[in-house]
Amino acid sequence: MNWTRMSIPRYNVVVQPITDLLEKVYKSAGGRMRQKVSKVRLEEVGWNETHTACLAKCKEVLGQAVTLAHPKKDQLICVFADASDLHWGGVVTQIPRDQVDRELEAQDHEPLMFLSGTFSGAAQRWAIVEKEAFSIVECLKRADYLLHRPGGFALFTDHANLKFIFNPASVNAAIPKYTTAKLDRLVLLYTIYDIAGDLNVWADLLSRWGTDSPIICPIVHVPLKISPLRSSDFVWPTMAEIVDAQVRAAGENDFPDGDLVEDRVVVGDGELPLLKTPTGAVWFPSTASALQMRLCVVAHFGVGGHRGITATKKVLAERFWWSGLAVDVAYFVGRYSHCASTGPHVLRPFGMAPHATPPNEIIHWDFFLYMDGGYLFVVKDDFTPFKWLWESDIATANVVARCLVQWFGVFGVCYLWVSDQRSHFKNEVIAELQHVGWSSPLYHRTLPLGQWHGREHH
Repeated sequence: MNWTRMSIPRYNVVVQPITDLLEKVYKSAGGRMRQKVSKVRLEEVGWNETHTACLAKCKEVLGQAVTLAHPKKDQLICVFADASDLHWGGVVTQIPRDQVDRELEAQDHEPLMFLSGTFSGAAQRWAIVEKEAFSIVECLKRADYLLHRPGGFALFTDHANLKFIFNPASVNAAIPKYTTAKLDRLVLLYTIYDIAGDLNVWADLLSRWGTDSPIICPIVHVPLKISPLRSSDFVWPTMAEIVDAQVRAAGENDFPDGDLVEDRVVVGDGELPLLKTPTGAVWFPSTASALQMRLCVVAHFGVGGHRGITATKKVLAERFWWSGLAVDVAYFVGRYSHCASTGPHVLRPFGMAPHATPPNEIIHWDFFLYMDGGYLFVVKDDFTPFKWLWESDIATANVVARCLVQWFGVFGVCYLWVSDQRSHFKNEVIAELQHVGWSSPLYHRTLPLGQWHGREHH
């Protein structure tokens, strides 16, 4: 059920009783592995009528899951976020750009994602402004793959203070910078709007549903199927339909350029002619687009989940063929909302590279392979062509810290570093520097380098 949570409003509230029970199961089993959990009887950890009703409710909401729209590049993404005392919620929608100037309630919003969560532990004691801020940051973090697009997106909140806290153009020194830094690290382009609380209905419902707070607005659930394969209107493709499509194409003289081989297929009590390619794949006419779409649906849904483009194309190509099959499969899988977050990498434009104006403002450092399996550690000043090279048998954080201390002792401390080493390696370098004591001819006393706590590097 967890993989459909983006299609289920108030998901966290619906599954809360079973989630709490699972935590008791994990604690009783001494771990979260399936082998340990399977030995625990639910009656022993407190299964009761509440959990039975919760399980029935889960089945009900699965049948009422909201059909999500496909992301469209020419539409504006809108993010609504809100929080209450116990829960937070958010909705990601899209609207045509020609409706931006309309009133919010007059816009045609298509849902792309529903997000919700529950505050637990110390988070329940946060101030309301911190809970509201958390809902925004968490929604943007989870919907990150939808929000990177030209022109940015629109962010809506009903808390006036958040408009100033998360305003990317704000220069007010009184605003806590740690909050805006969270969004800066996401590198998001957005415009934030403050709206009335009665207009932020969707996000407010997701955050308050199931609590003692009064309901803002009633909502009607329309039963919709989770998967096209479970829809009563979906009909599995049959050989009789394929033969009928080939007969209609033959009447219109709609044949491919390659050769086709006639075969016989048993349908009911008789046999019908079936056209195939020389490789044995069943030929589909170009006019049978609806039949091709149904085949794509069947091939995309596997036992292990949704197949990717390559796997879906392989399943189809082994049995069927039509002109443009590869292009159609790539378009179908790429437009499916559940597969958008795990699709191919989208190249992002590089940010502006930092450059120094005085010497020793920025340094670049890295390891290079050297003769006989050794390493060469290089530190270069960004402003000048000056470089300092150290030879070493190993490439560790201790070596980097020792060499940087020598650099700082000669040229002074440099606070901006550029390196392509991974974050864990840079963290180890900072940890090494925190325990190093050194003296410099530029300073009159020894510094314990406690100043390196919290330093940022690239």
